[in-house]
Amino acid sequence: GPPPLPRQPMHQQQMQQQQQQQAAADAAGGGSSRGLAGGAVDFVLAVGDDRSDEDMYTAIEQYADTPKHPAEVFACVVGQRPSKAKFYVNDTHEVLELLAKMAGVSLPPRNDSF
Repeated sequence: GPPPLPRQPMHQQQMQQQQQQQAAADAAGGGSSRGLAGGAVDFVLAVGDDRSDEDMYTAIEQYADTPKHPAEVFACVVGQRPSKAKFYVNDTHEVLELLAKMAGVSLPPRNDSF
């Protein structure tokens, strides 16, 4: 198959920009509470750590590329490995950190001593 796309770490600045855009859309009454099958979606975060997730990355990119469904799509693979996802996080703790930042909450300090 084709070579995987170059990936980059998910940065806080990207997430802050998306949060600001979402807040502006919500304030204007444009927030979406419907699923992919139910209508307009303006933000998609897909995170996976398995080969079967590659189909999900393809599907959401295709969904976002249609003029009827413009959406900000962030496909993120757990681990630095070949993937169709454009972004990565190193491990599941970084997934939690990413979600916590998006939600504006803090997590307890990471404990890697186990």
